[in-house]
Amino acid sequence: MSDIRNPDVIRQEIAETREGLGEAVEELAAKTNVKARAREKLTEVRQAAAQLPERARERPAVTIAVAATAIALVVLTRR
Repeated sequence: MSDIRNPDVIRQEIAETREGLGEAVEELAAKTNVKARAREKLTEVRQAAAQLPERARERPAVTIAVAATAIALVVLTRR
């Protein structure tokens, strides 16, 4: 007995497969686009750096402790 399938079902499966493959290709292309990934990371770093002054004002004791530690490390490593 032959396995005869509904052409509309087959077309739907083909459309779903194409869509899935298209998404996979887009994801792979994004991963291999080094320039775009570097720009995204740079944007993240810039946003984090922009928040530093505000964070320092919110927690002055931590800021002072970090600064003192950094200064101590510089002084001790130069001796």
